[in-house]
Amino acid sequence: MIDRLDVAELSKYQVYVDHDHHVVEIRYPSLNPNINLPNVILETFQGLSEPWNYDLIADMSEFDGFVPWEQLESFADIWMEAVERKDDGRGVAIVSINPLIFERMDGYQELWPGREFKIVQTAAEARAWLLARNIPS
Repeated sequence: MIDRLDVAELSKYQVYVDHDHHVVEIRYPSLNPNINLPNVILETFQGLSEPWNYDLIADMSEFDGFVPWEQLESFADIWMEAVERKDDGRGVAIVSINPLIFERMDGYQELWPGREFKIVQTAAEARAWLLARNIPS
């Protein structure tokens, strides 16, 4: 018997919001057909009363896709206009081993200059790093 793979499951993203620790976690899907992932992040943060007080875990560990730089630039422009620099000091932990993510690190810092970025290998490592930073909300 052959098990069928549900491709729709591979394109679902998951969002978790920890209001106690002010952490938003986005788990990227394995595939990203027609999903603007930066918009998913933006919409999640826009749903928070004080989005500038939240850190982000972008879990791309199972992601086998590509996020166009133009989508990131658009997200950054909207974010900067809405938040200005109120999020200075907040963190972004990216879970990935993809070499492109490492190559883009300086660009991320340019788009979000007040945030601190770190690339890690597991979601647990990401959470531990963000919580150890002890940034007051």
